[in-house]
Order: sequence, then C-alpha cells, then structure tokens
Amino acid sequence: MKLRMFADPFAMQLLARDLERIAQSNGPSSSDLRDAPVLNDWHVMLCQVPVLVGNVVGHPDRPNGAIVTSQLYALDYDSRAWARTMNRWYQLRDRKLGAGG
Repeated sequence: MKLRMFADPFAMQLLARDLERIAQSNGPSSSDLRDAPVLNDWHVMLCQVPVLVGNVVGHPDRPNGAIVTSQLYALDYDSRAWARTMNRWYQLRDRKLGAGG
C-alpha cells in the first residue's frame, strides 16, 4: 500500500493543543509569540480553506516579504493581534483595510 500524508501528525497535535487553549479563552503565551513571525498588511483570503495573506517578517523558513500562510484556524486581531495557522503562531500588525475577512 502506498500512503501519502497531507498533514504532519506532530503539527496536528500542537495545533489541537493550541486550539484547546484558545477555546478556554487562553490565547497564546508571551513565549508563544516571542519568536513568532510578524505579519504586516494582512488579510484573510478564502481559498478552499481560509489563509492569511500579508508581508511577513521573521519567518523561520521564508524570506521577509509577501506570503500566503497555511490554513488559518484561529484569529484574534481585535484585542491580542494574533493568529494560529496549521503550522505556527503569527503576530498581526497593520491590517489591510478593505480586504476579505
């Protein structure tokens, strides 16, 4: 049998843990966001799944500049300015006005 995984089980476990904390009204800790990339001029884009589009700074795997994130799972831009995608936390700054989401 040939099997192809489309999701990393470890990443899914980390995401599930973070979503449980969010559901309990406990967003990210300061250490979660300390090394999180910063996303400027961002907005939500609906593909087949919601994602964020913006200009990233400090991403561990991508150069600074335009980015489309992995699937968006949680977003709290009004009070704490953070988002949780499939792969990581993001600090949100400077929301792009007039864009989706």
